[in-house]
Parts: sequence; structure tokens; C-alpha cells
Amino acid sequence: MIADLRLPDGSFFQLLQDDQIRSAMTFPILVISSIDDVETLQTSFDHGVIDYLTKPFNTRELVVKVERW
Repeated sequence: MIADLRLPDGSFFQLLQDDQIRSAMTFPILVISSIDDVETLQTSFDHGVIDYLTKPFNTRELVVKVERW
């Protein structure tokens, strides 16, 4: 799954903090966000995110990261 942290109805972190929803996510999650700080990066990894790209990002980099998984 590729997800943006900022959703129209809240934050993607809200979904990741819900144990029932998170346990149903049995696939890798890559986050794309305009938020560029170490705390958000760490929080993402703490919630099981496999990788994090900051906007604007290089499309080729995204493809390489997705192909890894």
C-alpha cells in the first residue's frame, strides 16, 4: 500500500493506531508525505511502515522502492 499521511478526513496514523485495522493490513506500507521531520519518520517506522518518501519525490525512486517489496 502506498499512503499519504494527510488524508481528507484525518491522518493515516489514526488508521495505523487502530489494532483491528492494523492487524488486517498484512501487506507492506510505504508512506508519501510533505512532512519532512525525523519525528514523523520515526513514528512511521514505529507503526510498521516499511519506507517513507518526502514530497516532491522522484518517480523512479518510488518504483525502485515498490519493486523491493
